[in-house]
Amino acid sequence: MSAKKNAEKTQPPRGEVRGCDGTPAAGSNPYPRTGERVQDMTMSRDGERLVTACPDKKLRIYRMPGRSLLFVLFEVTDVSSLSLSADGNLLLVSCHASSFLQPEIHLWDLNARSVLRCFKGHKQFRFKVEACFAGVRMEQS
Repeated sequence: MSAKKNAEKTQPPRGEVRGCDGTPAAGSNPYPRTGERVQDMTMSRDGERLVTACPDKKLRIYRMPGRSLLFVLFEVTDVSSLSLSADGNLLLVSCHASSFLQPEIHLWDLNARSVLRCFKGHKQFRFKVEACFAGVRMEQS
């Protein structure tokens, strides 16, 4: 089989999330770069949901056992980090500052597919702000 045909067989279908164990296959790249680049990702504790942030300002939510795209959420500016709650229903999204917007942290309800709250007033300069869920009533990892 030619190298081109072999590469075509190993490429994931468009929109599919594919993982690998990190071992190179005889010096070649078994998964050539195609599709969307991912800036950050987070997985629910039960392994059912994967949330990815891409440079196109879209948050893609996948069902992982079947690797199917559940839905897409849209942000107004670039996303720097994601954090999923223990139950996998709430998502904290840290957004970059742009020339006309200050940095914000958005709290998304993934079931309602809407922003519950926006947090403003923090500054990002040399280090990025990565929001997380924490507190007295949060489950321990």
